[in-house]
Amino acid sequence: AGRRLGAGSFGQVTGGSLYGSPVAVKTARDYAGGIDPEDVASLANEIRILRRARHPNIVTFFGACLEPSSGQVMLVLEHIQGLQLHEYVQSLPGDSETDRRCRVLLGISCALWYLHAQRPQIIHGDL
Repeated sequence: AGRRLGAGSFGQVTGGSLYGSPVAVKTARDYAGGIDPEDVASLANEIRILRRARHPNIVTFFGACLEPSSGQVMLVLEHIQGLQLHEYVQSLPGDSETDRRCRVLLGISCALWYLHAQRPQIIHGDL
């Protein structure tokens, strides 16, 4: 098991390695008797979306796996190493914090434009 990177309502994220490259492994929260059926539907939708999304401002999806003995589902994603968002904004060159924030928002907007331009559209519900 890798180093714990974070957790959310869906489950936890740990660090790992895939062919020598760092990855983030998103593991679905385990409930008594397996994964919550709502989480299975959410996970299947996330996999469908991530398989299609190819953009420099969107995390790369490498694959998913199911542990047969436990029923545990995991997503393997690009591990973005670096600063927290507020630290990153402060580290950017620019005359003002407003300039730096605008640069970050432009990158986010480009990724959202890409998602919304897909057919069918991909709507990101958790910025």
